[in-house]
Amino acid sequence: MKKAVVLLSGGMDSAVVFAMALKSHYCYPIIIDYNQRNRREITSARYLASHYRKKTFLTEPLHAVTIDGLEFSSSALTNSTLKLPDGYAEDIPVTYVPARNSIFLSIAVGYAETVGADTVFVGFTERADGNLALDPDGPFCGYPDCDREYTLAMEQALGLGTKCGAEGLRIAIRTPIILMEKAAIVKKAIRLGVPLGHTWSCYTSEPKPCRMCSSCVLRKQAFDAINEKDPLLPP
Repeated sequence: MKKAVVLLSGGMDSAVVFAMALKSHYCYPIIIDYNQRNRREITSARYLASHYRKKTFLTEPLHAVTIDGLEFSSSALTNSTLKLPDGYAEDIPVTYVPARNSIFLSIAVGYAETVGADTVFVGFTERADGNLALDPDGPFCGYPDCDREYTLAMEQALGLGTKCGAEGLRIAIRTPIILMEKAAIVKKAIRLGVPLGHTWSCYTSEPKPCRMCSSCVLRKQAFDAINEKDPLLPP
């Protein structure tokens, strides 16, 4: 069986991609701890890795990488003096972390090269889903480092900058849900049996989701659109 590294965030999107990757690869899950405010997502990632290791035996234990210093950024996810925004913003939001995904993908590809994996799976989505329309040209997600053009460019750059790439063994960066709207991702999660009650989308680390940040709003819209109950929310 082929090997793959899976970037886990503890969120619903990366959990779905993890479940998808396990159907075709032996997986090496990894989470990046960059001192993000929503510490709860790290707990969720640990649960997901343990859950699938017990369930499938097709995954290594979660590998955690800690990065210090990103607190300097102007992102509300790393700078606690900034207010987390309510609702959905069409422009690049204050929750954007400068160059975060470039750093994450570099680490993931380095890990893949080390363990002999030929693929990195990541739960990028370039759809904002504010209108939940099945339109490939729907609203931009707001993050410039989540779309197909960026991902392809990173795959090419990292292929040029690695030993395996120089030897003609470029590591693929796969984004299987990148064009899916959030409601479709929820449907996919349910079909795959993803433990959604142990994923975390909220930008805070409160005991329950805040229901006001953009991530909570989009998650609620998605569950409502398919008439499903979010297990994270009270009855």
